[in-house]
Amino acid sequence: MKIKSKIWRIPNFISLLRIGLTPIICSLLLVQDVHAREYALIIFIMACFTDYADGYIARHQKQTSQFGMVLDPFADKCLMYSVSFTLMYAQFCDVKKFLFLSLMMLRDTAVGTLRSFVGHRRVPVHNYAKIKTTFQMMGIAAMIAPSAYGDFIASWLLFVSCGISLYTGGMYFSQVFRRF
Repeated sequence: MKIKSKIWRIPNFISLLRIGLTPIICSLLLVQDVHAREYALIIFIMACFTDYADGYIARHQKQTSQFGMVLDPFADKCLMYSVSFTLMYAQFCDVKKFLFLSLMMLRDTAVGTLRSFVGHRRVPVHNYAKIKTTFQMMGIAAMIAPSAYGDFIASWLLFVSCGISLYTGGMYFSQVFRRF
């Protein structure tokens, strides 16, 4: 009973909601209609908000759990990877944005593998990584937005996010290699 009550806490439910919103966003992007993109943008922004809400509630209401520590990053990757792949597939991005998104996904996969190998507590999330995620979410939102300026803004936001991503990835690997 105790384990079940920890799994179904509000932050975990919010993470599950983010996972559930992901296929809706991707489906709307594949329609390739201006109104569908507007709906996809609104839902994507809501999904991004859940990333901050679940962590905030978990910390401030003291509702952290081992399950949540695994579920939250999974939900993040599910949202970001799925939407990124959909944007690439639907040709919403040029070569630069494709490269930035690909490098960030590669870095996230490498850091996730590193954390699995050495343990999450030994590789805590750096504040720069949170800034990276914010820029990445804004860049993807700019790609989704049916706007003339969205393409330019997305390129710069993803460039900054990719730079921070590679920097923090290097920091994580350096931190682990110094310990071992």
